[in-house]
Amino acid sequence: MAKTTANTDGDFTTQFSTGTTPAGQHSVQAVCGPTLNALLDIVLVSEVGTQGPAVVMIMLFLLVFGWVLLRGGAPSKKGSVR
Repeated sequence: MAKTTANTDGDFTTQFSTGTTPAGQHSVQAVCGPTLNALLDIVLVSEVGTQGPAVVMIMLFLLVFGWVLLRGGAPSKKGSVR
């Protein structure tokens, strides 16, 4: 899958593509004198739906509410007949 060389401290890193490997937990093995084993978790990240329409509705409500407040709050009752 991948090849790398350790530095003078013995540290190494490598990158490799998971390609079409399915999501889940997979065993990874490094053979460099001693054999090193580790688990690799591959996850599938996706988003279901968006909150865009809800945000637009909240902003519209706030704009209308602010406009009503700037006009003086509730409608006045001047000139009403009792």
